[in-house]
Amino acid sequence: KPAKRIVLGDWYEQGSVLTVTPDTMALSSIS
Repeated sequence: KPAKRIVLGDWYEQGSVLTVTPDTMALSSIS
């Protein structure tokens, strides 16, 4: 499998959580 690089950038600074599974990718705000 190719390596995946996820750059959170502003998402991380805004207090968001990026959840990645083999089937889905979800960005949830925890602010």
